[in-house]
Amino acid sequence: MRILLVVDSYSKHTSGGLVAHRTAETLRKAGYVVGIYCAGPANLRQCDEADINWYQKYSVSNALRHIWPGEEITEFRKVVYDFKPDVVHFCSFLYTKSRFFISYALAVGVRVVLQPWIYDFLCEQMYDYHNGQPCGLCSSGDFLHSVFNRCGVPRNLFIHVLSRYLLRGNALRCHSVLSTNKTMDASLERYGFSKAKIVRVPLPFDPKRTEELPVCDGREFIFYGQIRDFKGAHLLQSIIISCPTAMFSLYPAIFSEGQNLKHVLDQSKLHNARVDIGLNWFSGLAERVAACRGVLLPSLWPTATEYVLMEAMGLSKPIVAFDVGAHREILVNRKNAMVVPRGNVQAFGEAILELDKDADLRRKIGYGARQTFETLTNSKELLSKLTKAYVGA
Repeated sequence: MRILLVVDSYSKHTSGGLVAHRTAETLRKAGYVVGIYCAGPANLRQCDEADINWYQKYSVSNALRHIWPGEEITEFRKVVYDFKPDVVHFCSFLYTKSRFFISYALAVGVRVVLQPWIYDFLCEQMYDYHNGQPCGLCSSGDFLHSVFNRCGVPRNLFIHVLSRYLLRGNALRCHSVLSTNKTMDASLERYGFSKAKIVRVPLPFDPKRTEELPVCDGREFIFYGQIRDFKGAHLLQSIIISCPTAMFSLYPAIFSEGQNLKHVLDQSKLHNARVDIGLNWFSGLAERVAACRGVLLPSLWPTATEYVLMEAMGLSKPIVAFDVGAHREILVNRKNAMVVPRGNVQAFGEAILELDKDADLRRKIGYGARQTFETLTNSKELLSKLTKAYVGA
């Protein structure tokens, strides 16, 4: 079977790129012929361009690409003609993906599989993350309702609404759509996908990513990733203040966000926290995580299975997280993580302090996290579920 993976990133410095690599590796080991088409910007493919068969050469407006096919679709048609896939797997499905990619793949008779990574894949606003639920303004496909209730940029309302309707009409014609947990299943059903089309798959995570790292029980609790409100980053200051006896290291993924965070903490004179900007997994961050006391996951958004979560569990690190999204299915309080009510900063801080003082609890939770990790990274299960999506069995 020939599988064309359409990805937004193939760089090992992004979670989407890592997912694409792991998916391609799993399929190739099973004997599938895999082609990679990168439809993302150059900075998301430059690290691994030699491994990409084709990449998009044109930049198109996110909204207009659903109305007019343009050169990017002419290019995609050539890719499909040259590769002759049995399946086109959109290994990242967002509102930014031109509907013409999907409609052309369907028109030539190949099987189409969509793989959204976030619950609000249809939306660029991500409203209501404070409620810990996907935004419901247009989740059922009623995009006019969303416009009349604060969503969208006024000058682009017509294009905003039309492009969403057009994309939905094509997306619902796909053969399979991949999900990682029950909350995402519910979001996909509200959007209009039938239960028969939804296939639950494990996160394509390579367990070798956490192997051979020198793991030890260090002194600091770590936060790393995007400094965004829906990731709970705006709560970090309050969390740190509530834990004066604990030590913290924060590793922002984006330089400008890190500068802002550092300024906020310096202004607050928080001497038990430091911000280190510029590290990534391959330049020292992996070793810092392996040597930390615990990992903080303060996401308020209804998160899917995050790479930070998988990395921490793979390294047997105790995690402190809010009870949202995939955390509700994966994490069990005091067994493989410390799980607290969404947005409760006091409870989050108390969980950190308890872990900080209790080495036995850290070992117990770290062990439970590692056991969960081994279940979630079962490559046979991943291949089985992908095959089900590809053949419809």
